[in-house]
Amino acid sequence: MARAGMPVPALMKLLGHTTPKMTMRYVEVAQVDVRKAYDEALVQLRAMHAVQPQALPPRVSGLGL
Repeated sequence: MARAGMPVPALMKLLGHTTPKMTMRYVEVAQVDVRKAYDEALVQLRAMHAVQPQALPPRVSGLGL
């Protein structure tokens, strides 16, 4: 389930665990899982930085803004 993307809190609830540490004892994190997570995070970072912030409109004086 972890490999399929189920979040740790949901896994904890499913398994009846009270701490993430207990759940992680049963979760095998293979090198392929680490690489996949890394690659997905890079894609998201690139997407976040590709969005250019729009300039704010010029301030109009005399309106108390």
